[in-house]
Amino acid sequence: MIPLDLPDVKESVKIAVDFLKEILEESGADGFVVGLSGGLDSSVVALLLEKGDIPFAGVFLPEGEPSVEDQKSLKALESRIGRSVRQYNIEEPKNAIMRRVAPDKFGTMVEGNLSARMRMCYLYTIANSENLLVAGTSNKSEILIGYFTKWGDGAADIYPIGDLFKTQVYRLAKQLDVPEEIIKRPPTAGLLPGQTDEKEIGMSYEVLDRILYGLILGYDPHRISEEVGVPDEKVFRIMEMIRRSRHKRMGLLIPKMGPETIGLDFHERW
Repeated sequence: MIPLDLPDVKESVKIAVDFLKEILEESGADGFVVGLSGGLDSSVVALLLEKGDIPFAGVFLPEGEPSVEDQKSLKALESRIGRSVRQYNIEEPKNAIMRRVAPDKFGTMVEGNLSARMRMCYLYTIANSENLLVAGTSNKSEILIGYFTKWGDGAADIYPIGDLFKTQVYRLAKQLDVPEEIIKRPPTAGLLPGQTDEKEIGMSYEVLDRILYGLILGYDPHRISEEVGVPDEKVFRIMEMIRRSRHKRMGLLIPKMGPETIGLDFHERW
């Protein structure tokens, strides 16, 4: 079976925290701003910052009325990090753009991408005005297959968990004592009603991560399909997603925690 365990969870926390401190010192910034959704990845990034006693502002950017689940998760996170999370609603400015820029051409993907870019505009405005850096929340699984919005959630200054597969982020979350209600929530980008990551990707993160790690280890696609227990076509589809999203992975700043780190020594060979 293709392994996915973190060799040392405590060491991974230390690497991420040390990297955050190093980048902060080099930049001359006063801290970080991180977009919080009530989901796993952003909560892990917030708790890495809290663990390292690194100054940061947490910002929640809902579109319209926040869901009950979002509000419960954010309250649990606020209690865990010991600080309030700022909140700004992006619905009105986003709708203003949609009304003025070819509104008849807006499909669901375009609308979702606009939401992601609006959120990053808010984060960078806060960062610029308060001398902060933007801490991104994407993980290695999302980055490799292009499951992020270019110049949206793919526009941050640093990605503390960018070298960890989603299944590894879950293990890190337990080490950081992320609230259980957040760990149990189905992963979602929060851009479209009823959307979940695994439904959109077409497979569970457990399967996706084993395929990705098998490819990084240089395994033959047929061997990967046998070890993971999926048809060859699913492996080839993931390889194609990596190829098609290559343009999105330029200039990401990620601490090295595993083999072939994106932006450092990942070989674009599929």
